[in-house]
Amino acid sequence: MQDRLIVGLDLPTLKEAEKAVRELDGVVSFYKIGYQLAFAGGLDFARELASGGTRIFLDMKLLDIDNTVAKGVEAIARMGMTMLTLHAYP
Repeated sequence: MQDRLIVGLDLPTLKEAEKAVRELDGVVSFYKIGYQLAFAGGLDFARELASGGTRIFLDMKLLDIDNTVAKGVEAIARMGMTMLTLHAYP
Protein backbone atom coordinates (compact mmCIF):
# COMPACT_ATOMS: atom_id res chain seq x y z
CA MET A 1 0.00 0.00 0.00
CA GLN A 2 2.88 2.36 0.79
CA ASP A 3 3.80 2.52 -2.91
CA ARG A 4 0.24 3.29 -4.05
CA LEU A 5 -0.87 5.95 -1.59
CA ILE A 6 -0.11 9.64 -2.23
CA VAL A 7 -0.76 11.91 0.74
CA GLY A 8 -1.54 15.53 -0.02
CA LEU A 9 0.43 17.87 2.19
CA ASP A 10 -2.21 20.57 1.78
CA LEU A 11 -1.09 22.34 4.91
CA PRO A 12 -0.43 26.04 5.51
CA THR A 13 2.98 25.76 7.15
CA LEU A 14 6.19 23.86 6.70
CA LYS A 15 6.12 22.94 10.39
CA GLU A 16 2.77 21.17 9.97
CA ALA A 17 3.98 19.36 6.85
CA GLU A 18 7.15 18.19 8.58
CA LYS A 19 5.04 16.89 11.48
CA ALA A 20 2.72 15.00 9.11
CA VAL A 21 5.66 13.37 7.35
CA ARG A 22 7.21 12.35 10.67
CA GLU A 23 3.92 10.83 11.83
CA LEU A 24 3.51 8.90 8.58
CA ASP A 25 7.10 7.66 8.42
CA GLY A 26 7.17 4.01 7.41
CA VAL A 27 3.56 4.10 6.23
CA VAL A 28 3.72 6.58 3.34
CA SER A 29 6.51 7.20 0.83
CA PHE A 30 4.74 9.49 -1.68
CA TYR A 31 3.51 13.03 -1.00
CA LYS A 32 1.81 15.78 -2.99
CA ILE A 33 2.92 19.37 -2.53
CA GLY A 34 0.77 22.10 -4.02
CA TYR A 35 0.80 25.89 -4.12
CA GLN A 36 -0.04 26.53 -0.49
CA LEU A 37 2.90 24.60 0.91
CA ALA A 38 5.22 25.31 -2.02
CA PHE A 39 5.09 29.02 -1.34
CA ALA A 40 5.49 28.51 2.41
CA GLY A 41 8.94 26.91 2.04
CA GLY A 42 7.75 23.63 0.60
CA LEU A 43 9.99 23.56 -2.47
CA ASP A 44 13.13 23.14 -0.38
CA PHE A 45 11.24 20.61 1.75
CA ALA A 46 10.23 18.71 -1.40
CA ARG A 47 13.84 18.66 -2.58
CA GLU A 48 14.97 17.41 0.84
CA LEU A 49 12.38 14.63 0.90
CA ALA A 50 13.20 13.56 -2.66
CA SER A 51 16.92 13.42 -1.91
CA GLY A 52 16.10 10.90 0.83
CA GLY A 53 14.16 8.65 -1.54
CA THR A 54 10.64 9.92 -0.87
CA ARG A 55 8.57 10.35 -4.00
CA ILE A 56 7.05 13.77 -4.57
CA PHE A 57 4.15 14.85 -6.75
CA LEU A 58 4.63 18.58 -7.31
CA ASP A 59 1.14 19.89 -8.09
CA MET A 60 2.00 23.21 -9.72
CA LYS A 61 -0.27 23.07 -12.80
CA LEU A 62 2.34 24.62 -15.08
CA LEU A 63 0.92 26.69 -17.94
CA ASP A 64 2.95 29.09 -20.06
CA ILE A 65 4.58 29.22 -23.47
CA ASP A 66 6.10 25.90 -24.51
CA ASN A 67 9.74 26.80 -23.94
CA THR A 68 9.07 28.22 -20.48
CA VAL A 69 7.17 25.12 -19.40
CA ALA A 70 9.88 22.86 -20.84
CA LYS A 71 12.59 24.67 -18.87
CA GLY A 72 10.44 24.54 -15.72
CA VAL A 73 9.93 20.80 -16.15
CA GLU A 74 13.69 20.31 -16.56
CA ALA A 75 14.33 22.21 -13.32
CA ILE A 76 11.67 20.21 -11.49
CA ALA A 77 13.19 16.95 -12.75
CA ARG A 78 16.63 18.08 -11.49
CA MET A 79 15.02 18.65 -8.07
CA GLY A 80 14.21 14.93 -8.03
CA MET A 81 10.44 15.22 -8.27
CA THR A 82 8.58 12.07 -9.34
CA MET A 83 5.50 13.64 -10.88
CA LEU A 84 4.02 17.05 -11.64
CA THR A 85 0.94 18.56 -13.20
CA LEU A 86 0.87 20.69 -16.33
CA HIS A 87 -1.90 22.30 -18.25
CA ALA A 88 -1.86 21.71 -21.98
CA TYR A 89 -3.15 24.26 -24.43
CA PRO A 90 -3.93 23.22 -28.00
